[in-house]
Amino acid sequence: MHQFVYDFQESLDLSSPGILSLFNIASAKRRNLHLGYQVVDKEIVQLDELIKKAVKDCGDSKRIGGDEWLVFTYGEPIHLLEKICLEFADEQEIETGWRCVATKGEIEKQTKESVPATLKRGVRCIYTSLVDKKQLPMIVEEFQNEIWKIPVNCPYLLNSNDIKVEGNDWKAIDEIHEDVYCPICNSLEFEWDEGTDDSSEGSCKQCGAFCIFRFF
Repeated sequence: MHQFVYDFQESLDLSSPGILSLFNIASAKRRNLHLGYQVVDKEIVQLDELIKKAVKDCGDSKRIGGDEWLVFTYGEPIHLLEKICLEFADEQEIETGWRCVATKGEIEKQTKESVPATLKRGVRCIYTSLVDKKQLPMIVEEFQNEIWKIPVNCPYLLNSNDIKVEGNDWKAIDEIHEDVYCPICNSLEFEWDEGTDDSSEGSCKQCGAFCIFRFF
């Protein structure tokens, strides 16, 4: 378990029972791809401030990872968790697609394909009661195993019957231009060398051109 979790456990004043919750920004990697890490870094700061403001008079919070926060609130103020989710939720119109540079001998050709799309922003939140802070590391481990299953922008109780794998169907973006082709011969068939979330490169099976794709 991460040291930040143990630090939070040690600092927690559990003078009365309350609610422990885990927040996680949904599809943060995809937002990085479309918006850039500078924008997502600002969103992380924004969510951090929302959480701190919401619980300043009734609990505590700590960021325990790049896009994860632990939150403890005295009593059962589920409405505060709902408020954080709703205030962070957002969507914007973007252009998404790919650019390609293809080379074959002395020939070089570039092309770009894109479509308009709606990029959604949201956060997952899972919670349960906490009466003994010795339980905290074990609960956090359960949170991290289950949080990816739940819907976005609504707090869900750990081990609730409402938690199903279908929760992972939420998509940050409603349209992705996935059909790449060779700019030289328009073939859709490639022998791929390597690829990441934001790029791929390989050779066209039809004309042999080497193609480098960048996704946005």
